[in-house]
Amino acid sequence: MIQWKEDHLERVVLDCREGFRDPGTREKGPFQGWLCEETTFRVQAAMLDHKIPSMAFCLVEPQHIQILKGRLASCGLSPGPWLRTLREAILRGEGDDWPVEVSPPHKGPRPLGWLRDHLVGIRTGQRIAYVVDAGCGEANRQRIISLVRGANLLFIEAPFLEEDRERADATAHLTAFQAGRLAAEAGVQRVVPFHFSPKYEPDATRLLAEVEAGYRSIGGTRQQATGNGQQ
Repeated sequence: MIQWKEDHLERVVLDCREGFRDPGTREKGPFQGWLCEETTFRVQAAMLDHKIPSMAFCLVEPQHIQILKGRLASCGLSPGPWLRTLREAILRGEGDDWPVEVSPPHKGPRPLGWLRDHLVGIRTGQRIAYVVDAGCGEANRQRIISLVRGANLLFIEAPFLEEDRERADATAHLTAFQAGRLAAEAGVQRVVPFHFSPKYEPDATRLLAEVEAGYRSIGGTRQQATGNGQQ
């Protein structure tokens, strides 16, 4: 379990074999903008105000490593856990001669450079962001934009229409228009609004239209709004 406390993180292991009993000790470290960091991704976070603290997240790939499945078969190799090893070795920058055990085992090991050249497509890493339970105050706005800037995909709450902005403000939520505008200000490529108020069910068409309007209000052109879920 990870707890974020202002300027530092606290980590603790809760073991199911011990009934998730809290051992009472914490591993502490500075908060540097992300909650966890692995070879293949990191998870960035921002603390938002929902009258209580809430959190937004952005999963970031350093690079997107795509295994070309057709080439895998043509080389007589099979999928398996070794492909994760291959991805991680590429991201670590291992040398071309670094040996990789493959599947089936009698086909290997193969040098990393050969595998990369024959089986892998590499492109810029993706950014996938998630924002829910946040009002549109200036501090929240700046934190959201900073966190999700340039995201390929943004899941963002859109509970209320602009005509119900007073209700949105009172409950520390975004309107659909505000959600779309934030996405445009951050240069997000695609938006998936969700967390709709039951007030508007069963048809979310007006909410989706206001997300679109918010995005286009400052010249956004790449956004695609598709709804997913209720509050």
